[in-house]
Amino acid sequence: MASQSSKRKKDSPIKGQDKCSACAVALDPNSSALECDSCENWLCIKCLEMPLAEYNLFTKMTRRIGCQWVCPVCKLRAPQSSNQSNIGNQVKTLLSEFEDRITKKFDDSFDLFKDSITKEISEAVNPLSDRISNIERDMASKCSVADVDSRISKLVAEGKVGTDLEDQVLKVMRQDRDRQRRKLNLIAYGVSPTDDDTNFVIQHLASDYSLPGVKILNLKRLGANKPPTQQVPHRPPPILFSVTDIATKVKILKKSVELKADIQFHSDESREDRAKRKSATEELKRRIANGETDLGVRNGKVVSKNGQRAPPPALGAMEH
Repeated sequence: MASQSSKRKKDSPIKGQDKCSACAVALDPNSSALECDSCENWLCIKCLEMPLAEYNLFTKMTRRIGCQWVCPVCKLRAPQSSNQSNIGNQVKTLLSEFEDRITKKFDDSFDLFKDSITKEISEAVNPLSDRISNIERDMASKCSVADVDSRISKLVAEGKVGTDLEDQVLKVMRQDRDRQRRKLNLIAYGVSPTDDDTNFVIQHLASDYSLPGVKILNLKRLGANKPPTQQVPHRPPPILFSVTDIATKVKILKKSVELKADIQFHSDESREDRAKRKSATEELKRRIANGETDLGVRNGKVVSKNGQRAPPPALGAMEH
């Protein structure tokens, strides 16, 4: 692993020279890729399975506090003895250097730094739908979200920064962890109780959805233990279950929309995401009623059919 004080040789790939060490695609200065600080090989974010928004946030934080990034191959090669005490010492050194940079650069103007960080966090969080917690994994233990959280708590205790920044960061982390937990979940509505709900769902997906061999995990009935007075009459409790990959989940959701059958499958959403989707759906109905076309709802926002953020509603639509 590269030493803590080493500097990355290149800020971006060189055209005609660098390529992704995994897929061998040619890279250039505009490519979204990361250079390993240990082996100095480049990896594109497609091979890393890293969303673009997460990549942009990671590179911003890297430039600001000097974090290093080590590729998965070098992590496996690293000796076990360095995984605990050495990394812990590196984290302490990194945080100490981070504090020194803040003191030297901003002196008594820490409020300016706080406002800048708050703005950057807001700008980075807004386009993210469900990826921020992955930063903790990709930045490695010496620059994890938990360490940043601990540092913020210390600054709050010392009176150097208000709790609003801490609350915002922790809220984002909690929401994202909740989204990650629900990432592979589906909810089935309209399934009558059977002796084996798991087998019934598997057979239904195989026969009606042409998806044989789907593996169902952690299936359970929601609200089955509620008192009869709290249950919806003549409607079986919905079923919550998980699948093993996103591709299978997307296929099930698309097929459910196409069939419009009695049994419907929906994505498992958090309370915040359900509220956003409901608000966006109401806005979509108003805008369609006012003559706008080619609009839809995606990730709790009104977007055009080509996936771009829709322009704001016309003045007439706002008046309604």
